[in-house]
Amino acid sequence: MSGYYQTLLRHSDPGRASGWRGVLDQALRFEIALEPGDFTRSDMRVLDIGCGTGELCRYLRHSGRTAFYTGVDVVRGAIQRAQQTHPEGRFVQADVLTMHLQESFDAVVCSGTLVSGDAIENERVRLRRLVALARAAWMHCSGYVCLVVLKQEVIRARVALGAEPALGGATRSELLRIGRELATYVYVREEVLATDRALIMSRQPIQKPIDPWAAHANVLSGRVGRFTAEIDHAWLWLEAERPDNAAAILDSGSVQRGPAVSHLRQRIAMMREDA
Repeated sequence: MSGYYQTLLRHSDPGRASGWRGVLDQALRFEIALEPGDFTRSDMRVLDIGCGTGELCRYLRHSGRTAFYTGVDVVRGAIQRAQQTHPEGRFVQADVLTMHLQESFDAVVCSGTLVSGDAIENERVRLRRLVALARAAWMHCSGYVCLVVLKQEVIRARVALGAEPALGGATRSELLRIGRELATYVYVREEVLATDRALIMSRQPIQKPIDPWAAHANVLSGRVGRFTAEIDHAWLWLEAERPDNAAAILDSGSVQRGPAVSHLRQRIAMMREDA
């Protein structure tokens, strides 16, 4: 695991240093994970399991949310960078699957924590890791847990093509089964990206978002969106399987023509044909 993340840590892009394609998809996963929280409170306590370089700490600040942040990761280099970059946060080096912090948190976030780069020997090992992560998160939770994972069906296709390192994800039914074994209030959010879904477990009744695409719009209209290109915004909508939103950006005249735009337009046409 350490070797995989030491390679990622060479990236100057915070999203890529954490294993994502870039800051937009990383920010979207953060927004999805924070969406259920009541951040009108000034005393929210957030635990980031598998925090990497601590970019959730930055996102909390940039999105105007006030919280006491704790990040945990097993990779020493990631924790060291996080401590240097985000001095307002607290960072702990520990195995996230076996940690015992002796405290609880209002929001426990696990975003991409199963993406370790380690070889997954078989389905039993994958499920054991998934269950251990969910239990560790729930054990430290006094409010809700959001576990954002890759879709296992997508991983199977990509590993078969040799396009990704060994990854760990989950099916919808696996997340529901695990969630219901631990919590009373559970739902799975599919409106993330075509590659991702999220499990939300809560100790109190929790309302599903009225607009499932509000999180995407919030990211693109917020600080991260203002510092990223319009063509990247179109890409994010396509990754969320919203071709009309992507087309509206490309048709607005704010994106210069070129091979990348042509490629996105081809993807939009194919997606509309398949709908």
